[in-house]
Amino acid sequence: MRTALAAATLILALWALPAQALSLDGNCLMLAKNPQGKIEAVADAAQVNSAISASPFRPLRAPDGYTGASILCTRGDFMPGGNDYRVLQLGYSLLIKSPFNNTSRAGALELVNGTIQFRLYPGTTLSSDETARLKTAIDTLQAVYDASPDTPKPAK
Repeated sequence: MRTALAAATLILALWALPAQALSLDGNCLMLAKNPQGKIEAVADAAQVNSAISASPFRPLRAPDGYTGASILCTRGDFMPGGNDYRVLQLGYSLLIKSPFNNTSRAGALELVNGTIQFRLYPGTTLSSDETARLKTAIDTLQAVYDASPDTPKPAK
């Protein structure tokens, strides 16, 4: 019950934010594979945050000939949250990297058939407390994503 109440409170708080307050935590870039197969940054943090803060969204697209675009954020906290769902609304996955005890941990926030999932990269492990935090974060993001007027609705 407390988790549901906390999620509902967060949803209302996020919805009440003015559009210009919407941004992603960390240093974020859009990455895509160029025609030669090399991964390059194709949009910087300002361009990414500009796209997610607009309502309706501003298009954020990789240049012609580029494939496999996604958003990468390097941040101190590994957990997804805040406005991360906005990247999914744009149609991209969100890769999150964070330093941890002189190593790096990484995962991907993805949308699969309308359901938000977080996939850990090989070598990334979570404690039981972090696993519980991750579940709460995903449940909250899913509720915000589902309630947002900017979320694409499935065709009937």
